[in-house]
Parts: sequence; C-alpha cells; structure tokens
Amino acid sequence: MVCPGCAWPAEIVANSTTVSIILKLLRLTRGGAERHAISGYPSPMEIGFYHLTRSTLEQALPKLLAKVLTVPGRAMVLSADAGLLDTLDRALWQADEWLPHNTPGGDAEARLHPIWLTTEDGLAPNAAKHLFLIGGAGSSQLTAFTRVFDLFDGQKESEVEAARLRFGRARKDGHALTYWQQGETGRWEKRA
Repeated sequence: MVCPGCAWPAEIVANSTTVSIILKLLRLTRGGAERHAISGYPSPMEIGFYHLTRSTLEQALPKLLAKVLTVPGRAMVLSADAGLLDTLDRALWQADEWLPHNTPGGDAEARLHPIWLTTEDGLAPNAAKHLFLIGGAGSSQLTAFTRVFDLFDGQKESEVEAARLRFGRARKDGHALTYWQQGETGRWEKRA
C-alpha cells in the first residue's frame, strides 16, 4: 500500500493506527499554531541568546554565519546601528570562510545572497530562516524565522541589561529559549 501524495514507507501506511496517530499530531500541531496566532501572540520558536565574553561581535558572528551556511541555510543580520553594520560588512569579507553577503543599496538582488545585512526590520528579502539580532536590535517579524540568534556584548552592562529584558519578553511570549555563553577558550557553552 502506498500513501498517495506522500513519501511514507509502505510499512507505516499499512498500519492504520500509525497513520491515525500521525494525522492527529499534524492536526494538533496546525491547530495549536492557529490558536496561538489567533490569541495575538507570536508563535513559539527557538531564540538563542549569545553572550559574548571572550571575543568581539566581529570575530564571533562570521563563525556563526558559516555554520548556518553549512546547514545549508540563509541568514538575515538585523542591526539597530548602521555603523555597526558597515563594520560587520568589512569583517565578513575578511573572514576565513567565504561568506557571500550584501546590504540594501548593494549592487545585486537580495535573493541572490545567502546572508543579508540590514537595519530595516521586515521579512528577509533573501528568504532567510535564521535571524541574527545585533546591537540591541529587535524584530516584529520573529515568526517569519525558524531560529533567532540574539548576540550581545558581555563587556557592556547596558547590552547585558537590554538582553535580560528581551529574554523576559521572549519567555512571556512562550518562545523556546536557550542561553549560550563563551567559555574560557571562546567556544560556545549552553548554560540554559
């Protein structure tokens, strides 16, 4: 027996109990997301808070973006500060890994670039599913992404305090949260 329109193995399709359970889970998942959206709250997603303690943003961000590209994936980097974005633009061209990217006003279309750097909140013009928030940036479009990386400088108390407030809001909104901090060697360690 083959499931029309799907690629389920015949063994699974032959077991009507298994199919029934899968279909119920799919309905619950869709229904849950719809109920959540109707309530006015953003749907839950994974937001990782990355506490920079051993390296600068210019050193850490290229490594994280390189990991996204190996998935393969696309990323949008949203900054509250245009000057910081210019600094990161230069850092990405000088990184050890090839990190093709562009910014608004660049010479090519956004959809052609796996990494998009911007100060403009909105949907990712390059169809990115990974959002990097830097320099205290926030986004009203979190639900358009599957994963959000909120990077903040641990050497600046104002950034740490602002990150705590964002963490609290994200928890209140029901997002799945993780907290990462750089260890002694600069590697990321999951702390919560």
